[in-house]
Amino acid sequence: MRKDIAIFLTGFVVGSISMYLLERKKKKLLDRILKLERKLKTIPMKENMKFKVEYILSRLKFSLKNDKNLTEVERDMILKEVKEKIKQIEEWNLG
Repeated sequence: MRKDIAIFLTGFVVGSISMYLLERKKKKLLDRILKLERKLKTIPMKENMKFKVEYILSRLKFSLKNDKNLTEVERDMILKEVKEKIKQIEEWNLG
């Protein structure tokens, strides 16, 4: 009985820590997206390019905010993809 309680508590603590870390990572990525959106408004570029970047940023934000019904592995995959896309956009001299 004590072993079951110990296993349950260990699982609970590990799950709580991993969710905290995922949420923290998600918040950092959302902050980076918001900074990029602000910079996008001040940078002179063609309307077509600006529209594409705005679209990508809005889709990234949507993906990050609507992850309630996903597993932890799926959330982690989305976070990695979003991070890659943000790096690409920052390399386009927006960051």
